[in-house]
Amino acid sequence: MDMKGFFLFAVIVFVLFGLYMRTSASDYERRSSSTTARPAGRTVVLETEKGPIRILLFEYDMPATTKNFIRLVGDGFYHNMTFHRVVPGFVIQTGDPTGTGLGGSGDTIPLEVNYKHRNVRGSVGMARGGDRDSASSQFYILVGDSPHLDGGYAVFGEVVGGMGVVGNITAGDRLISAGFG
Repeated sequence: MDMKGFFLFAVIVFVLFGLYMRTSASDYERRSSSTTARPAGRTVVLETEKGPIRILLFEYDMPATTKNFIRLVGDGFYHNMTFHRVVPGFVIQTGDPTGTGLGGSGDTIPLEVNYKHRNVRGSVGMARGGDRDSASSQFYILVGDSPHLDGGYAVFGEVVGGMGVVGNITAGDRLISAGFG
């Protein structure tokens, strides 16, 4: 192989390797690369029957939503909850003390949207009813990308550990506790 052929071969290998590394990055690595300029928020650990789930909160981008969630976590509100809604490949949801999907904390917060945070796999968002300002305590974790939710739901965190656990949650599984970690 002459020098010109070797150089062309090296460029092709370099480009293909770069494409491979880009597409093999984890969801967290891809999302966090665009958010490294802002300070990190607190981390919440959800202890479930299937194992722990670690969530990084977007406190600086979603202050009203995270303030509500932090208050509920601090009050022990999420202890011994049921994952009442599980749609494989789409979402898991908890935060309803009645376990029916109709309950909440008794307080509501207005919808807060920040388009830096999209509804992608591993996103954590506030569930709500038909009224855009009806979010209370129920939250979801996305198992798959769901761009149709963008702009209509407050994405206030991302899973930074335990996506395997998220994928194994089934309807009726328990959220044992939620705390800061």
